[in-house]
Amino acid sequence: MKIRHKLVILLVVLLVTLNSVIAFLIYKRRRQEFIREVREKAKLIAVELETTRNYLASSLKASKIGITEQTKLFIPAVSGY
Repeated sequence: MKIRHKLVILLVVLLVTLNSVIAFLIYKRRRQEFIREVREKAKLIAVELETTRNYLASSLKASKIGITEQTKLFIPAVSGY
C-alpha cells in the first residue's frame, strides 16, 4: 500500500472515532437534560397533589364531615420527594 492510502485510512478511522465520541457526548447531555426536566415536572406534580390533598382535608374538616375510612379514599396520598 502506498503511504497516501494508509494516511487516508487513518484519517477516516480518526474522523469516525471523533464523530462517535461527539455523538456519545451529545447523547449523554440530552439524557441529563431530559432526566432533569422529568424530575422538575414530578416535583411540580407532587406539590400540586399535596396542595389538593390539603385543600380536600381542610374542606372536609370545615364541613364537619370528618375524615373516616370512607372519606379517606378521596384524599390523594403524597409520598415524600
